Amino acid sequence: MFILSLFIVYFPVRSLSLILIAFVILGVAYSIAVPIFEAPDELQHYATAEYIARFKSLPPLGKPTEHLWDQESLQAPLYYIITGALTSWVDTSDFSQQAILQPKTNFGDAELPGKKNSFLHHPLSQSLPYRNTTLAVHIARWFSVLLGVGTIFLTFIIAAFIFLPTNDFLYFPSLPSLLYFPSAFLAFIPQFIFIHSSANNDTMITLHSFFYRPAISLISPLSFISLISLLSFISLPHFLPSSLNSSSSIRPPTTTR
Repeated sequence: MFILSLFIVYFPVRSLSLILIAFVILGVAYSIAVPIFEAPDELQHYATAEYIARFKSLPPLGKPTEHLWDQESLQAPLYYIITGALTSWVDTSDFSQQAILQPKTNFGDAELPGKKNSFLHHPLSQSLPYRNTTLAVHIARWFSVLLGVGTIFLTFIIAAFIFLPTNDFLYFPSLPSLLYFPSAFLAFIPQFIFIHSSANNDTMITLHSFFYRPAISLISPLSFISLISLLSFISLPHFLPSSLNSSSSIRPPTTTR
């Protein structure tokens, strides 16, 4: 991947769009190749979004393993809220049938005998064209890919702020080739692609953290109060504690393992 990054940086068409297109192709390929729920904690991440899509409410807290979403009900909810909205129209009535654990799994140690997948997968339920829960999970995965595109773009903007005079980064043809290297290097880290091709709220958190550096650079000292107000407004739904929602005495039915 390091060699691929250098190739793209010094390719004659030295374009940020080339890096982003390559990342999207790889991200979609990863999302198609990996069966649903086999990415890290993907069942819990998707279960949180699925609950929001069904009940228009954040999932309640509970004891460990009490609910399908498990510890994710404590996580920053913005990713789940948006994913729930994007998938609210999908029929996910087969969710419980798709979330069946592999009884003979030996997850985590490739040298030991046993199944390496964590869940049972029926080929017909996860083949193209996608439908039901499989479609909803892939929509969540493709949203993660889109967030990865945003993070890579912000990486380029941050590099421009650091290495170029003010506003020179707006004139793309004049940019040196090396300026593209941070974005290319990030875009082709296999684990970065893997996580950003799965349903995972870490993708939103990463994008959110990359936003602050360019925002601070664009704000003049006289507008510091405006900056704090803007970032507070953007951060509020992202860091809203799920526990605020768990205090309600009336709750919709919950899904359990």
